[in-house]
Amino acid sequence: MSSPFLLCDPAIVGPAPDQRIQREVEFWTRLIEWADDKRVAFGPFGLDVAHKVIGERGWPDLDGSAYPPGFGRLVNAALSRLLQRVREDDFQVEDIPTFDPSYTGGVDAAVAIGWDAIGLHRRGLLGIATSSANWSREASSISFDPPPPQRVDLALEPKQTMPAEIDIAVTQYLRHRRLTIVGGIPSQHIINEICGRFGVSRSKIEWIGSEPGTRPNLAPLDGLQAKVDVVYLVTGHIGHDGSTKAKQCCRKRGMQIREIRHGNDLAADLCQRHGKC
Repeated sequence: MSSPFLLCDPAIVGPAPDQRIQREVEFWTRLIEWADDKRVAFGPFGLDVAHKVIGERGWPDLDGSAYPPGFGRLVNAALSRLLQRVREDDFQVEDIPTFDPSYTGGVDAAVAIGWDAIGLHRRGLLGIATSSANWSREASSISFDPPPPQRVDLALEPKQTMPAEIDIAVTQYLRHRRLTIVGGIPSQHIINEICGRFGVSRSKIEWIGSEPGTRPNLAPLDGLQAKVDVVYLVTGHIGHDGSTKAKQCCRKRGMQIREIRHGNDLAADLCQRHGKC
């Protein structure tokens, strides 16, 4: 599997020629920050556009008295690092997708972003490293027409945690663990979400249902192992007696049961606890 990466918006490498010195310093400072985010890489089409931009405007000359001491050296080093990060792959693209919101950073860059995202979206694409100024309205993601991809997240700040990275972290946590849910009526929809989103095998999920007015069968809790089992208690859909016994079973095995109000809260709780990159 390809390592996760952020597709670099070609507009990152070239500010508008009429920008004031202070705005230009801000632009190149942000480029240094993007270069320090090692996830950021060009696709092959975006790299061509970036080289075209640099060819038209020239390599940045920022060593004059108007710039901070040593600023030009830092920018040149950052730009060189960034241009060396390329996700090459053998793919062909026929359609030129449109985005919603639309891209305002130039036609060539828009086409490059679309083609690179289409070709690389199954190769670890986390999102697009870009600026909110390059889109027609504020957004955290863009949709593609035609898909795929259906939607791609936008990284508007260097080292920003992306939604896909949260899911990857949860997937890693659950890779060698079993998941037991106690309480409520088992939901195939929730089980399918956990399996599909986090790569959990259906055989590693046990849902001990609790019908209203009945006692849940807690016998499966007898085989719990603290190192491999994760147990959730759906507090809004289980009686006091069943809840107490489930907690006691976990304590006997050196485990602390996790509590959620409803089954639909399960994925969000997993992300909150284990989605740290």
